[in-house]
Amino acid sequence: MTAVENTPAPVYLRLRGLLAGSILAGEYSEGDQLPSVRAFAAEHGANPLTVAKAYQTLQDEGFVAVRRGVGMFVAEGAGERLRIQEREVFLRFTWPNVRAQIDRLGPLAVGSIASSGEDLLRQSFFDQSVLTAEVYDGYRRPLTVQGWEEALWRFSTAPRDNDLLANLDSIDQPTLLITGDADTVVPTADSERLATKLANNELVVIPRSGHLPQEETSEQFVAAVTDWVGRTAP
Repeated sequence: MTAVENTPAPVYLRLRGLLAGSILAGEYSEGDQLPSVRAFAAEHGANPLTVAKAYQTLQDEGFVAVRRGVGMFVAEGAGERLRIQEREVFLRFTWPNVRAQIDRLGPLAVGSIASSGEDLLRQSFFDQSVLTAEVYDGYRRPLTVQGWEEALWRFSTAPRDNDLLANLDSIDQPTLLITGDADTVVPTADSERLATKLANNELVVIPRSGHLPQEETSEQFVAAVTDWVGRTAP
């Protein structure tokens, strides 16, 4: 691919982007000499006059310094200033289009849960014999509802203004945490760490149970809830 192929942007701006990208990637550091106009033009199959315009643009922006009789060099601080500029351009012009495309394709992406979700289900159980055909069918049933992909995508990407992690220490209501000792979806160690963040909680770890103790070890789960409610209810 050469820089003179048909693209939406003018060729000199595309060449300017190639040079700026090389600086951002660290191929040229502050003070390094850049290729001559003719060398860069030959490498990318571009007109030398167009390359000169690209260099002039970078010089006007303060990213390239010219040393008379020597050549063109990366200006001091060019890398950091380019990063700031690229971020602003991305957020203002590129990201809105990317976000729109993500929203269009998102529901298609979550549709893979219909197949990969069974792997997660198997990972969620310590005792695989509990995963009967009836259990599988129960988890597949919601995936037959028309529009479930869109609904899951909208739920997953909905704004969440409350930073729960930062506010955990403000929760003073009695809280019961239940997990299995073989949970690999949300590792048991993570639940144990969560228990240290909540001021008024009780942690119950059910032996030989995975991510879904309410299903896999329902009797122990109900017993833990019943006992806790009996001790904490007003």
